[in-house]
Amino acid sequence: MEPERGVVAPQRPQLSRATTPPAGAPAMHPQPTRPAPEMPRAPAPPPQTAPRAFTSPATAVLTGADLSAWRAARGLTQRPAADLLGVAPSTVAKAELLPGKALGEQLQVALAAALARWSGLAGAPVGPAASVLLKGSGRLFRKRDFNGSASRKQEAGGTYHGSAVDFGVPSNSLARWRGPAQADLDDIVDAHASVAGVGRGRRAATAQVNQAYVMLLSSHFQRFCRDLHTEAIDHFARALADPWARAVVADRLTEGRKLDVGNPNPGNIGSDFARLRCNLWPAMVQIDARTPGRRARLERLNRWRNAIAHQDFGGKANLDLGAGRTELRFGDVEDWRRACDQLAGTMDAAVAVELTALVGRSPW
Repeated sequence: MEPERGVVAPQRPQLSRATTPPAGAPAMHPQPTRPAPEMPRAPAPPPQTAPRAFTSPATAVLTGADLSAWRAARGLTQRPAADLLGVAPSTVAKAELLPGKALGEQLQVALAAALARWSGLAGAPVGPAASVLLKGSGRLFRKRDFNGSASRKQEAGGTYHGSAVDFGVPSNSLARWRGPAQADLDDIVDAHASVAGVGRGRRAATAQVNQAYVMLLSSHFQRFCRDLHTEAIDHFARALADPWARAVVADRLTEGRKLDVGNPNPGNIGSDFARLRCNLWPAMVQIDARTPGRRARLERLNRWRNAIAHQDFGGKANLDLGAGRTELRFGDVEDWRRACDQLAGTMDAAVAVELTALVGRSPW
């Protein structure tokens, strides 16, 4: 029934959770709540162990037993093995007489590089210390793995090929140097390892392979330097709006270029890049303080390249390989190859820095 007009209907008291019912009202008991069912917990992930870091050959010490196992797997006698490792045959013999003793530093580094280079080819098991070295070899000792990716970041006094600097995206010139060029150089390394026999005949054959290795290394490094110079000029010319002006500038900057006709020695390299107002060698030292030592090894490579090309070995002082030695060894060329790769990575970064300052944008 509707209430009469003028009469106010009584209001039902509103209860809230925060107030108590008025006096005389029936007590209100809260309804019991059921506990929410527990959700099944996901199993805890197993604890993860950090991968073992490989920082230097001292992390896993190679012994005379590892040297013997590698030599047996390659089917080498002690003298050919010594030639491949760049040491004297007596060094290999003494090391194998003490199978449980750690190898010396020079032999340690040389064997680590050889294990990384041929482990997948021989298919023979190696000792536990060598296995640890090979697990870490993905960062230091690589063969046929120069695909233009980031450079190897570590260097431990005599490690195998790989630059000690990492500057992200490389130039096309550096990608080619670390791709097809390294594959060609590896073919010479394989040819050196395949020379069979002992005695005077084998020494003469390996000497010819070593000389071919020098010539091929120098020519590929010269191409890298020339290609990098051309790539830098193209980037500089693209900053000009007029296509005719771009072509003229590019022609003038490459006219009479020394890397087109001369060796890739430090003087020719620095002179050509100076055309772009790039003070290359000091810029490289700013990036990596070890550049002067690598530059000295590049100069020695060029001296030997000239002696081989002209078959003129009369200047013994210029061909001194240390302690008066003038007999070229496989290990010498490997050392120069490593220096060239390290210089290539630093040079690529230095040119990028100089061009960015000159043009206002990164070239690669």
